[in-house]
Amino acid sequence: MLADRVGYNKLAAEWAARCSMAQVVGWESVTVPAGTFRALHVKADDGGEAWASPEIPFGLVKVHDKANELLLTGRGSDAKSSITEKPLEMSLPGMLPKP
Repeated sequence: MLADRVGYNKLAAEWAARCSMAQVVGWESVTVPAGTFRALHVKADDGGEAWASPEIPFGLVKVHDKANELLLTGRGSDAKSSITEKPLEMSLPGMLPKP
């Protein structure tokens, strides 16, 4: 299942890199399967578009370009951890160490 999401994670990372060069269209109401959100609409030079909302963790509500589309399909507020042991610290290449 994680392998299925790698493409979406890559798309989100690419959009994060392109945001610094994107043009702001303005605030809009955007409807996706998770609901309707007030989101900032931005366009990239290559025609891709993204809608980001401060209401959503990580911000992205909708993203699309020539080959892909990412839509927020759900969200929740009552998640509870099922981890029963202390998690191990993991270090991944390219990540900053914790202070």
